[in-house]
Amino acid sequence: MLRYIKDYYSKAKFEDIEFEYKIKLNKDDITSWAKTFSGFANNLGGSLFIGVSNDGICIGIDNNDVDNEVLYINNIIKSRITPEINYDIDYISLDNNKSIIVIKIYPSDNTPVAFIKDDKSLIVYYRLPGETIPATRNQLKRLSSKHNDYEYDLVVTKYKMEDFTFKTLNDKYQEKRYTKENITLKEMKSTGMVTEDGMLTNAGLLFTDKCINYESRIHCRKWLGFTRGDDRVVDDKEFQGNIISIIEFGINFIRNNSATGYIKEPDGRTDIDAYPLRAIEEALVNACAHRDMEIKGTQIDIDIFKDRLVITSPGEFIQKGNIQDYNLSEVSSKRRNNIICNVLFLVKLMEKGGTGFVKILDSYEKYGDDYKPVAVSNPNYFKLTLKDLTFIENEPVNEPVNEPVNKSLDLAKDVERTLQYIKENPSIKMDELANKTGKSLATIKRYLFELKYSGLIERVGSDKTGYWKILNKIHV
Repeated sequence: MLRYIKDYYSKAKFEDIEFEYKIKLNKDDITSWAKTFSGFANNLGGSLFIGVSNDGICIGIDNNDVDNEVLYINNIIKSRITPEINYDIDYISLDNNKSIIVIKIYPSDNTPVAFIKDDKSLIVYYRLPGETIPATRNQLKRLSSKHNDYEYDLVVTKYKMEDFTFKTLNDKYQEKRYTKENITLKEMKSTGMVTEDGMLTNAGLLFTDKCINYESRIHCRKWLGFTRGDDRVVDDKEFQGNIISIIEFGINFIRNNSATGYIKEPDGRTDIDAYPLRAIEEALVNACAHRDMEIKGTQIDIDIFKDRLVITSPGEFIQKGNIQDYNLSEVSSKRRNNIICNVLFLVKLMEKGGTGFVKILDSYEKYGDDYKPVAVSNPNYFKLTLKDLTFIENEPVNEPVNEPVNKSLDLAKDVERTLQYIKENPSIKMDELANKTGKSLATIKRYLFELKYSGLIERVGSDKTGYWKILNKIHV
């Protein structure tokens, strides 16, 4: 009768991030199985079962050969794995005078752990679900800094806090906390933005008005088709700046490039946005809070396709496995950038309980499983897909082509009208602009955002007594 490894180890049903199976050791290709020791030690640990097929069937090793195999395994671990790792060897007795050898590798505190090749060169491996791969540059950085308690956002820069301003951060703080007060120096120090002697950390620098970290960037595109293979782009914008401005820029780009629609109901209809605002905000906050800032030459990407919105953030999922292995509503909170998260919590853009995914799912819950958000990760990026609630399958071809173009033209005219009113009266208030244009206050805020980050205007002074300064950088 066939016996499966799950009959002995309930969790070991298939090869995954913690379990690897080999029928026997291939002594002509040591790398094919010994690399797993390096991979396990560099991640969460794991067990290699000798005498088990890939589909979990127990084959076994003849009991007369077990001792020699164990001696051989010990020798390989001692001679081919560096630095030393902690491991145990156990056995599972089968009914046919055979046994399974179980090598349990513990996660190492002295990473990276490397495998020594035949030519004496070193290669570091990393364990993923069902496979062991050479570690990426990003993984190597993290493994190298693991035992040094290194955190990117906590690193102290050469810049003094007194040389920078934080108006954008303070504005968000006042808006979310319903106060007229700015963030105090004590709060900035307690979150980790600033050291006791007034130096900015990497996190603090990412919230300055004139953010000089050029990796703090977002690239947004609106595509006419379903994939990037369709090179017809309606709108393409890129922005570099502080984290608060990146979040606002992304929200405004999505809202300016997505439609509104309605759902028919028995007693009428309900108007809906293509993407719920709450879901957009949570997704962008999550992307900024947890992205890996050390992957150079990357940025947060927003791609709006005909039927969906995709937000991509650099860096792998920092928990066990990949995000697609989890139920999104049950993902526990684990931070890559503690200080950045502390600041976003301070301005009430995040909650400490890690409820971002739950809020995103809740925004889509009433629309059914067909519209459920989807998250995917790999060693290089984290990608979240939100479905367009207004998308209709098999729409006439001319509708999706003409509608976004007309919408963009209408938007440009409305923004230009807003700019003209500001030119006529630089001290004009937002409620006056709303009355003159016939738009809501929320829409006026978006128009002002577009004008400000296009380099056309800037605010001088406070919201109550200040005025708009017209810039000549760009002409509408």
